[in-house]
This record gives sequence, structure tokens and C-alpha cells, in this order.
Amino acid sequence: LPLLIIFLIAASSYCAVVVTPDTLVPWRNSLLLWKKNAEIFPETENAHVNLGAAYLSSGDPKKDDVDKALHHAKKALEMRPDSPKYKANLGILYARRAEWSEAIMVLETALDLHPMTRWSPLMHKVLGQCLEKQNQLALAKVHFEKAIALGEKTAVPELARINQKIKRNPEAVKENEEKIRRGSKTTMILDGQKVVSGNIAG
Repeated sequence: LPLLIIFLIAASSYCAVVVTPDTLVPWRNSLLLWKKNAEIFPETENAHVNLGAAYLSSGDPKKDDVDKALHHAKKALEMRPDSPKYKANLGILYARRAEWSEAIMVLETALDLHPMTRWSPLMHKVLGQCLEKQNQLALAKVHFEKAIALGEKTAVPELARINQKIKRNPEAVKENEEKIRRGSKTTMILDGQKVVSGNIAG
């Protein structure tokens, strides 16, 4: 799970948790631990990052609480709005909820602002997946190619699948290709704020 990987990296700099004899039992459960941590340090982004990860650590995607993880991903990003990692978290969570337009907007904006970070390959891959879901095949191909070029080898089968779709229906991608050439801008309201992003041309 790429999202869980991103979240867990933050554990290397997590906040200390106050442990006393009467609070030892809850620490047997990571979710309870990080809930308590967020209560003690509500203004620390790592507390929300780790709690978000805990909501996604059930081992069964059907049991993960994506809604609560999304809430804490937003909290972390509010505290560090310049963080590409937190933007990646948010975009991936929107994708996991099948909110393709929101995911595309967050990831496009993040890649516009942070084109070359350690999170860029994964963001390109997930963005490609979201665009594919909206049948924007040419744009999806661009982002899978960028992901691969940046070292995201897991995007190789994604690109192969897109190429097969394009081969079967070349007419369906002409409009997308024109948008790529124009570098068209998209505007939408996300979480109460107007966001403008541009398609990333190859």
C-alpha cells in the first residue's frame, strides 16, 4: 500500500508519547496509541500522519477507515501546506475513495509545485490511474511514462494496459492529446478553496 508506506516514513520523527502505568494497556494497539498521541499533541502534524497510518493498518482494505485517515491527512497538510508528502497522502486517499476529480486536482497541483521530489514518481502513477478511471487515456499515459522515467517500475504494467486501450480505440484519445498540447487549465473548488491546475505536458 503506497499510502501506508508514505505515512509510516513519518514514524522516524514521531512525537514522544507520555506512558504511565495506567496507560500501558492502550499501547498494545497502535490505533489507540496514536489516538492518544494526537490528543496530547493536537498541533503536531506527525501525530495526525501516524494516526492516519493507524487507520490504514488493519491489513484488510475493507476494514481500513479511509474517511478518518482522510480527515487526519487534511489536518497534517493544513499544518504543513508546503509538504509534497502530505499532498501525496491526500491525493492517494481521495483516489482510494474513488473521488477521481478531487484526487486529480490535488495531485496535479502538487506536481506543478513539486515536480521533482521523492514522492513525484508515486504521484504520477496514482494520477495516471485516476485519469484512466475518467477515460483520459492520453493524459494517463503521460503520467505513467513520467512515473517510470522517475523510477516507479510498478507503473510499467499500467502503461502497458493503457497502450492496449489506446490501440483498441485511438479515436477516444484525440481530445486528450489536444489538451496536452494546449496545457489547458482546470479550475475547481476543493475544501472551500479555488484551485487552478494545469495538465503536465510531456
